[in-house]
Amino acid sequence: MTGIMLDTTHTQHRALPHLPATTPGNATPVIATAFVSYLFLLTWAIVWKLSVPHAGTGFGPVKLVPFVASAEFGPSAPGEVAANFLAFVPYGMILAALVPRRPWTLGLCIIAGTSLSYELLQFVLGVGAADTTDVLVNTAGGMIGVALYVASRTRSRFGYGGVLSRAGVFGVLLSIVIGSAMVLLGDFA
Repeated sequence: MTGIMLDTTHTQHRALPHLPATTPGNATPVIATAFVSYLFLLTWAIVWKLSVPHAGTGFGPVKLVPFVASAEFGPSAPGEVAANFLAFVPYGMILAALVPRRPWTLGLCIIAGTSLSYELLQFVLGVGAADTTDVLVNTAGGMIGVALYVASRTRSRFGYGGVLSRAGVFGVLLSIVIGSAMVLLGDFA
């Protein structure tokens, strides 16, 4: 009986393709520049509502119960919730590009920390209300950005990875261009 014998002594393990380790210290200049630029625009948009940076008089109010109306606050405006969500999607994408080996864990911690920092800044500077709705929605938007980045880096039998990467880069660059144009043209409305 003739049989085929498999050589099991020299099995080759096919490693999954891994991205090189990227940290803020060795990230490509384009990603690092995009991150810093977007963080600047995000800070300006969230803390100062696209107006001249200033400090208020005293502390701002705090809304602890998310999404619902309270004695001091009305319910969260759907347009504002959507804008907060969408503003953090590119942030999550860029952040995931900076930490591709652990985008979920580090992404969640950094995005939630950034959002909480913005709310605390608004409270301390007295320039807006610190709202738990914003922390939750911003974090969700950022994590969707992380998910889009991870999906763009995952090999697909349909080959959509490259398309998602290009779309993400285009979206982030478009956000930076629009924000820069608003700064240069003084169109804050």
